[in-house]
Amino acid sequence: MQVMIRYRLLILFLLLFTFPIMAGAWSSREHNAIAIIAERNLTPSAKAKVSEILGGRSLMYYANWLDTYRKQMPVWYVGDSGELEKHSIPHIFYADDDLKVSADLQKGAVYHLDGAIRNLKNLETISDSLALVSMQYVIHLVGDIHCPCHIKYADRRDWGTDLSGSKGLGLFDLYFNGELQNGHWLWDKGLQDSAFPGDVEALVEAISIDDKTYIREIQNGNPIDWAQECAIRSQHVWDGLGSGSAIGDGYVEKYKVLSQEMLMKAGYRLAAVLNFLFK
Repeated sequence: MQVMIRYRLLILFLLLFTFPIMAGAWSSREHNAIAIIAERNLTPSAKAKVSEILGGRSLMYYANWLDTYRKQMPVWYVGDSGELEKHSIPHIFYADDDLKVSADLQKGAVYHLDGAIRNLKNLETISDSLALVSMQYVIHLVGDIHCPCHIKYADRRDWGTDLSGSKGLGLFDLYFNGELQNGHWLWDKGLQDSAFPGDVEALVEAISIDDKTYIREIQNGNPIDWAQECAIRSQHVWDGLGSGSAIGDGYVEKYKVLSQEMLMKAGYRLAAVLNFLFK
């Protein structure tokens, strides 16, 4: 399995430089803010090793890399039929009827994040190119497992109230402050733009904290724990919403704390992963 993961990631690395830019999620500002917070909280040894792997570039430089090229970065996994299926790299994860998230599900982001972390644990035995693409996975996917609209719930609560007219992940039309959007866009970008306006530095300022004790507390655990927490904390974000729903500042006020919490935790937890890997 480890050899297969390394092979897949190496193939992806070769594909990264051949295709045009595509859009993705969280939005670029959110992923950039997560990367900035993480970089500011690296230990000296981790900062040096990260810089070496990234060729002197910052975490923010690669923060949106996987969204940019996701449709051109295929991975193979065993589908429900038992056959190998080709898919773009997973950026979402799955919660069962009990809201339990599995780290072993190949079509989930947690699985591929875990694989990248395992690669980096064995840094001396892998190629520079595999180290780089594994870092790209870690930088981006730690953020994605904290995003409420990246969760596929088994009970389909992410489909909205009209189950026949959605694909899940909040991908149903709604009106936000009078403009036609969709629920996925709302959590990728729209809610944060309303709750925390300004550039990426303004967002970093809005979501950063100074409580060192609390930072250490939230850095406990591992990616499956963090994805599990996000699934539970986000379970009600789609309540009562469906195609044609009209929402606005009231929804923002209700969920801005959750948005701040998830973004903040993603930044400090990304730092925790990198500090653990490169002590």
